[in-house]
Amino acid sequence: MPVPHPTAEQRQSALLKAAEVRRRRAEILRELKAGELGLLVLLEQATRDPVVGRIKVSVALRHLPRIGAAKASRFMAEAEITSDRTLAKLDPLERTALLDALARACRDVLTRSRATS
Repeated sequence: MPVPHPTAEQRQSALLKAAEVRRRRAEILRELKAGELGLLVLLEQATRDPVVGRIKVSVALRHLPRIGAAKASRFMAEAEITSDRTLAKLDPLERTALLDALARACRDVLTRSRATS
């Protein structure tokens, strides 16, 4: 059975919808990077909002303040989360492991700050 081709109107509608999804995702990541949105809130939203749920965990981590690609990869490895995992697909054990890895890192940063002061 051949796949039906969308009409010009359907194609235009799909393009507009995709552009809106990309705009929303970019805004969410901007808020995360600015510290206006926390990871816990983002993880909670991922269960209800498909736009948030489709953000990859690695991308979300890289947009956290003071977390770059190297730290994000380290946290993902510690939590044993694959690089293609999305926020909505995190199971409870992965979510807990990720939050524990982040908590340990924050504790280390705080300890170093006090020692150097």
